[in-house]
Amino acid sequence: MHQDLASKPQKKTSAIANPLGKKFSRLFLVYLASISLIASAVFFIYSYNKQKTALFTTINKEIASTVQSASLAAYTIDKLVGQHMLDGLVRRQEISHARVLLEDSSMLAQSGSLAINQDSLTLLLFPELKKFETDLIFDIRDNSFNVGKLIIVPNYAEAKNTILHNLTNGLILIFLISMILYFAIRHLINKELSAPVIALAQQISSFEETQQERSEQQLDIPAKHQNDEIGYLIENFNSLFRSLKETKTYASNIEDTLETTEAQYTAMVANTFEIFMRLTENGEIEFVNPAIKDILKYSLNEVINTNIKEYIIATNAEELQNFINDSISGAAQEPTRALHFKTKDGEERILSCSINNALGIDKINSLLFIARDITKSYNTEMELRQAQKLESIGKLTGGIAHDFNNILTIIINNIELVQSKIKKAKIADDTPMQNLLETALNAGFTGADLTARLLAFARNQPLNPDSFRPNERIKNIIPLLERTIGNNTGIKAALDNDIGHVKIDRSQFENAILNLCINARDAIPPAKRGEIIIRTSLTNEIPNAETSGQSYILVEIIDNGEGISPENLKKVIDPFFTTKDIGKGTGLGLSMVYGFVHQSKGHFNIISTLGEGTTIQMYFPKHDLLQSDPAHDHVIEDETDADYDGNGKVILILEDNATVADIIEKLLQDMNFTVIKTNSSTHAFSAYDQHKPDIILSDVLLQNDITGFQFADEILAKDPAQLIVHMSGYTDPENTLKNTAYSVELRKPFRRSDLVQILRKKLDV
Repeated sequence: MHQDLASKPQKKTSAIANPLGKKFSRLFLVYLASISLIASAVFFIYSYNKQKTALFTTINKEIASTVQSASLAAYTIDKLVGQHMLDGLVRRQEISHARVLLEDSSMLAQSGSLAINQDSLTLLLFPELKKFETDLIFDIRDNSFNVGKLIIVPNYAEAKNTILHNLTNGLILIFLISMILYFAIRHLINKELSAPVIALAQQISSFEETQQERSEQQLDIPAKHQNDEIGYLIENFNSLFRSLKETKTYASNIEDTLETTEAQYTAMVANTFEIFMRLTENGEIEFVNPAIKDILKYSLNEVINTNIKEYIIATNAEELQNFINDSISGAAQEPTRALHFKTKDGEERILSCSINNALGIDKINSLLFIARDITKSYNTEMELRQAQKLESIGKLTGGIAHDFNNILTIIINNIELVQSKIKKAKIADDTPMQNLLETALNAGFTGADLTARLLAFARNQPLNPDSFRPNERIKNIIPLLERTIGNNTGIKAALDNDIGHVKIDRSQFENAILNLCINARDAIPPAKRGEIIIRTSLTNEIPNAETSGQSYILVEIIDNGEGISPENLKKVIDPFFTTKDIGKGTGLGLSMVYGFVHQSKGHFNIISTLGEGTTIQMYFPKHDLLQSDPAHDHVIEDETDADYDGNGKVILILEDNATVADIIEKLLQDMNFTVIKTNSSTHAFSAYDQHKPDIILSDVLLQNDITGFQFADEILAKDPAQLIVHMSGYTDPENTLKNTAYSVELRKPFRRSDLVQILRKKLDV
């Protein structure tokens, strides 16, 4: 072994291109140079400040010693004395020029060169080129007189030369000290560090190559390094060699275990229904399991080495990147996030995603991305939340509608009562007054229409369903739609044959088609040729809904407009939400259609892509005609009511709103009825027993009382022939009260003509 050590050192040392001693020497040289530069800078600043301070101090002293003599010379205007004094000042090497000015700025005397050396170095050292000016004050009998000025210009060139001289000497001294230190430290490094390390490397290189010998051999520790870092290093090398054999055996066992584990992991990942991806920190896909084909419709080869951001919808790209960043930094607050991805076919899928450190080591080299398809459950949850929200709003609008309808009943009938009295009074030239009243009446009807829209959204509007073919109704309203939509937008129907009948309110159906077509037109940019398609088909499947084998007629309104953003798509059916300019939309159109569809036991869906257009889908249950549907009740045509005479017949009113009761009473009295007005069922029962009315006009929902239907039950139990008319400001009290025996015949707000029509129908039999 020792022979080998003797033969190999020269070879090994010659192979070291950059010895450790040289590295440390270079490092120390850089360090020493930095220290030298800093010391030079400090010395320069010190020398500069010292010289500048000495210069200005000297000049100030000369001024102090000269100012009295200069004042006397200026006062006596003694040019000879002044010149002699200034010549003495200029003899000082710190002063280049001096002069005395009299009070009127005329020159008394001057000495020296007035020109100031303004080379770049002088300007750098003395940028201000300061001149010292001192007022000359002469005192006579406690009075002071300003007799002139003493001006002294320092000799900046001499000061500059002094500074440079001192700096040169300092730099030479610093350089010599630095070189001495460098060579001394280099010698120590080579002797105490490089040589022992090279010797250690030579011993290590002399070992036999076999693992068996390495595990048994030991390095020699030189005597002088028994208790220092070199000895400690050799001792640790010996310990390393002893454990090397054991480490190799252990590593072999670990490798076998890893192979088994990897095989198990591969089998598990390959057969799971969740997407497994290994991502880089930038989102590049290094590995993906076959589940990607079932969920996003991409093959493995299409996905590998691409970026995961390519498969997420644009609005979720930033959220995904933030999720990745939070997972890397450990700042993620939520373990999973619901993100929207797009399939190869363009379909949107919602995935529940989690991101973890794949290696679990300090530096993150890859991330484990796991995603589960929750599209169906997510949409179901969103629909449930939306339904709950809309139900709450519906209850609110129902209550508001009741109160608002009572108010409108009062307004409308008061106006009509005034119109009737004006007409009966035959007031000359009453046209302006009638016009004003008609304007107010129309405003009341506008309010009633707004209430109806709110009720349509709340799914509480009264519907009159009948059986009809939707294709036929669509064909009939196409001409109306063409006139309404305008010439810039084409409209066509793509109607599937033999789709059958629906049993819904045909008027509301036509209004829904009209509203959706107008919305589609407004969504098309003016510069673009618009196209609207009304399409029908028969289907048994509804996205994210259980059909239970029910057949549905699908009516779609398709446009090529700007589309709806994902943010707005979640809010478009909310009441009063609109993206139109102020005054161009109420925000109730889609809400009303949504309410009508659901009230008709159908389903409503919106599909939209920004820049491509929107499709509104309405699913209505197909109606099978097993027998003829009953005809609607005959609607009595409007007739003039100005001369309608009640002939003193007795009408009992049960209405808990006093103002509404008052206006109904006045209307009936104007028609020559005898009116008994009550505000509770207790009073109504008593009045009934006393007056035996010809007809009873009863509100349905009475505050803190029985219902109008319960009141009718007790009255009809006494007299089954008694005529009763139910009225209500609510839209569906029959359904609310679970009572099918009665119906509301007079809905608030009603007109005088509506009241007359009901009375004629009941009394003129």
